[in-house]
Amino acid sequence: MDLRQARRKGWGRANSRPLTTAQCPRLGDGCEERTDAGLSKFGLAANQRLNEVGVAVDVSHTGYRTTMEGMEASERPVVFSHACAQGAYGSQRDLRDDQIHAAAAS
Repeated sequence: MDLRQARRKGWGRANSRPLTTAQCPRLGDGCEERTDAGLSKFGLAANQRLNEVGVAVDVSHTGYRTTMEGMEASERPVVFSHACAQGAYGSQRDLRDDQIHAAAAS
């Protein structure tokens, strides 16, 4: 999917859009991937486009590096639309404290 297709699929009509699912999509690695390579070039471009059209970047279920790169690349606030603190449950999908603090500062 390119960015024109993303617009046609309604990215401009949503309030937030996830960067990844739990596995490795084209945008960046998810939290269940064996490696966490971070955002792809396409993921960086998608992040920028979401910022341009006013859609919040949702970093729920992204890998740690992907989360941090997504927040660093975004010019607008980033959200975790559904997540728990790692200290509360301990799942690989849960957030480390520094991820929570970085989102609050975004």
